Amino acid sequence: MKRWLACLAVPVLMVMFAYPVSAGSVVEPYHIPNVCRHPLTDIFIGFENGLGHDRVPITDQYPGVRFSIPLPSTSNWIYSDVTTGNYNYPAYWCDGSVTALPDVISPGGSNSGRIDFTYGPASYVSVLLSGYVDPAYPGAQMDAYDSAGNLLDTSGHAVNNYDLFDNTGQRWMNQLNVEGPGIAYVIIHDTNNFWIMDDLCTNAPSTPSPIKIIEPKAGDIFWIDSTPKMPTINAKAQVIGITPDPTLTTAFNWEATISYDDHGRSDKFTILSKNVIGGFWTPNFKNTIAGGTITIKVSALINGKEYQDSIVGYIRGKNPDKETVKTTLGNTALQIICYQESSPKWHQFTDVTGLPIVGTPHDFGLMQLSSPAPTSEQIWNWIANIQGGRAVWNEKLQMSRNHENNIRKANKGQKVPPLSQEENMKEAFYLYRGGGDPFEWLYIWNTATKQWEENPSANQGSKQYAENAMKLKADIEAGITPEGW
Repeated sequence: MKRWLACLAVPVLMVMFAYPVSAGSVVEPYHIPNVCRHPLTDIFIGFENGLGHDRVPITDQYPGVRFSIPLPSTSNWIYSDVTTGNYNYPAYWCDGSVTALPDVISPGGSNSGRIDFTYGPASYVSVLLSGYVDPAYPGAQMDAYDSAGNLLDTSGHAVNNYDLFDNTGQRWMNQLNVEGPGIAYVIIHDTNNFWIMDDLCTNAPSTPSPIKIIEPKAGDIFWIDSTPKMPTINAKAQVIGITPDPTLTTAFNWEATISYDDHGRSDKFTILSKNVIGGFWTPNFKNTIAGGTITIKVSALINGKEYQDSIVGYIRGKNPDKETVKTTLGNTALQIICYQESSPKWHQFTDVTGLPIVGTPHDFGLMQLSSPAPTSEQIWNWIANIQGGRAVWNEKLQMSRNHENNIRKANKGQKVPPLSQEENMKEAFYLYRGGGDPFEWLYIWNTATKQWEENPSANQGSKQYAENAMKLKADIEAGITPEGW
């Protein structure tokens, strides 16, 4: 236990006030030292080993705990040794002689500090904090996150205790608490970096996890086949270093998260299975087809402590053959769209990497879906991509017909004939390509000549696309096979 160097703390009976935010809380005034919930097993870091090591970075000196500064900062947590006469001690009160704080003096300084629990998650974290609270800004707070970066809990803001005494004449600190299952890390932050931290308590594991994922291996690649069908992933976990081996009777909690973040996407799909006995698990993707990065996590209680392990692998896609694609497309118009849109032709994925084919700016797959933005299923399931393209094509055909009707309504005194079937299809091809920005119709009604004519202001790129599509149609009907058809 720490002892005061500046003065002795006299125990007194007093009322403490807690201000809950979610499950978290700020307890003030709090008299040191911080008391862990399970003193015999919890991690306690008092930072007194930093005595005589003022401003030395704090990184991974403590087993199971890593101190860092959130990006883009390039600084570190540091020991602040109050015996140096620095740090406005005792106005910034602490337990003993050394505290921890983010380095704000060095280049790249920060007002935030991150603490990761590297051997497994915690269900509570408690720290003591002294801080100055500017009236214009709230005090420091501690936020808890899971391994996916989801906010789990927040302590609320510390109150000002800079150079303050309680009603018994004692200096005091704020106790900041967060709790909840699966705390992978916490971030302590304010606006101006007017705070120091001391006495960290947590029930995160202090020894390496005895749980290891044996299969699959980190970096393994799994393939969505050309059916398409999701891969079968057989995961295996084992408890290491405990005799007799408890693996077969241990209840494991499994999680598989598939994420795809390229090209402006933020797709995520998660499968959870709890209390799976025996260390074996095969995620059931049900009817979902999804690819990208797959993170497999497993956790279990071993001797009353929660431990976990995780690996990262990849899910990629395989292309069907050309004839299967053409058969699924069906009519010639959709085949022409796919022929013009896909590159390499008739491909949903690149052959080498198995990643989706993406055009400019964010056009995906065989039918280069972009507006509306494709679903994750349409990016990784080539049949869904074709279905999406068919829906867009039917919409463009209807838009062309609606255009005719709107012209008739606007020109009731004139007889407006329908566009020919060929003109209607050409307009739809033009619209599939986008129609330009600002939008222009390919065909417009000339009120003077009382006939349809091609719009001289039509988007030239979309117009050329439509003309190429109509030529392909004519060639195919004439028995002329385009290259690669």
